[in-house]
Amino acid sequence: MTFIKVNAHGKIIAVVQAQAGTDDAYHDHLKVSPPDGATHYINGQFLTQPPRPSLSHYWEDASFSWMLDLASAKTYAKERITKARNDDELNGFDAYGKTFDSDSDSQRRILIAANTAQTIGASFSVDWTCKDNSVITLSYEQMVGMPVIMAQVGNELHQKARTLKAEIDAATTLEEINAVVW
Repeated sequence: MTFIKVNAHGKIIAVVQAQAGTDDAYHDHLKVSPPDGATHYINGQFLTQPPRPSLSHYWEDASFSWMLDLASAKTYAKERITKARNDDELNGFDAYGKTFDSDSDSQRRILIAANTAQTIGASFSVDWTCKDNSVITLSYEQMVGMPVIMAQVGNELHQKARTLKAEIDAATTLEEINAVVW
């Protein structure tokens, strides 16, 4: 024999396999056998909770439906924008007709080389390996300008992220939030 226990909203909170003649021990349970995957028993029918539409949804037993937490959806969307910004910031930048690496190690190397250029002065020159493995010869002025270009690119990415996050803040539906893409 199979018994189930449900909460006030019909959610199955226990399924018990019992021996015949033990009905009295389960007086607060229903004597029914749920099909696989059933999560609720409401008005004599077994129901299955549908999959969660997104991390921004929470289950409401009373209405047997997923409800959107708009604030949570906005938080996740802003995190998505921040990740895209960070990825772009570390994915290279263009200068002098080439694309340069901009991961953390490359940024450090650029800063060291720019400081070295400032120490050596106008006679400084370096052959720099670009993101595509081609080589460019950078002069003193170009090398000293690299951190500035890197910072300008980073600033543009941050401005774009702030604009997109403001659009997310202004959104009133999940569709509007999801429409904001990097």
